[in-house]
Amino acid sequence: QDPLATHSPVTEILHRAKISSICYNPFVKLQIASSDYDGSVILWDTNMNLAAITLQDHTKRVLCLDFNRLDPTRLISGSDDLTVKLWSSNQPHAIATLKTKANTCSVKFNPESQNHFIIGSADHKLYYYDLRQLREPLITFSGHHSAVSYVAFTTRDEVISAGIDSSLRLWNFNDQKLIRTFTGHVNEKSFVGLSINDDLIATGSENDSLFIYNKSLSKNIINQKFTTTTNDRLTN
Repeated sequence: QDPLATHSPVTEILHRAKISSICYNPFVKLQIASSDYDGSVILWDTNMNLAAITLQDHTKRVLCLDFNRLDPTRLISGSDDLTVKLWSSNQPHAIATLKTKANTCSVKFNPESQNHFIIGSADHKLYYYDLRQLREPLITFSGHHSAVSYVAFTTRDEVISAGIDSSLRLWNFNDQKLIRTFTGHVNEKSFVGLSINDDLIATGSENDSLFIYNKSLSKNIINQKFTTTTNDRLTN
């Protein structure tokens, strides 16, 4: 029977601690990376359902991961231990470490660069770095009024950030400024998600809704409300 027809998992991998983040390797189809609340970063072979490599240089919860889209061996992680670490799948320890002023909530490589990445920080700011020079950020974006929970590139020169201040913001690296602020959804407590598809931006909302924005408009173009039963609220 087709597992997709019954909505059952194709495979299941047991994790020893609470999972905080997961991402696919864009080059190696059977490899995923996960991070957990114990501070581990694990590369998994999904064909064998085995941990291929366990990386344990972080000392606190790892909140975010991202594979480099130009180098399949490069992986970056951000942690509550005030560090961002660069890993190589060929090495047992981090090959570079960035010390941060606050917890890193989100990290993403520029999709068209091996060396450039951006972090969303609990200090309400975004920091854009070059791995070859980690002493200072190339660009710092300020404007959110709470932690930056997610970051996502729309192009190599633009990035979207989600803040726990009920706003999304679009930034441009060339002008080093804010292009647009998106409001309408409610996000004051939780990490509600962020997804990009060309010019469309999707995010969750704490009023049981899905909001979709077009990056050229400040107001949402779709607001999909989901009904929630009392039992669902108790379970969540």
